[in-house]
Amino acid sequence: MMHTTRALPLAALLVILAGCSKDTDQAKPGGAGKPAATGEFKGEQQKASRPGGVFGVRDETQNRLILRDIGIACLAENVGRLPQTLEELKPIVKDSPKAKKAVDSGEFVLVSKAQPQQDSLFLYERDPDARGNRLVLMGDGTVHRKNAEEFAALKGGQ
Repeated sequence: MMHTTRALPLAALLVILAGCSKDTDQAKPGGAGKPAATGEFKGEQQKASRPGGVFGVRDETQNRLILRDIGIACLAENVGRLPQTLEELKPIVKDSPKAKKAVDSGEFVLVSKAQPQQDSLFLYERDPDARGNRLVLMGDGTVHRKNAEEFAALKGGQ
């Protein structure tokens, strides 16, 4: 009986590994007639700034913290006024390496004429994630995740 109990987990492991072949049609983007997770369909591919799954959550959390830090720094530095250009924003974020890198790389887009108000769009991610969501920093320093429709409505109202 002892050998049977030890053999069952080993047999289950072999069955699982045998079913995880990398060369299957299912593992390829758009394989087996199905669209890929990134929105690829009929040769079209959607560009995404953050991957899906665990890494997407980590990247979204990091970007959320970066945007929050930028919002706090801007509101503390310029009471009653937000930076209107990237050149005005860069000195404010110079002490935060991650925020400075994100601003310098163009990962975030600044909206000129933003006001320090709750409904005023100030800064947003240049590229949406795989689902079309993107993070936005509002004029009052709050960070929100907006889907494509919400973002279009928000950006259109500016």
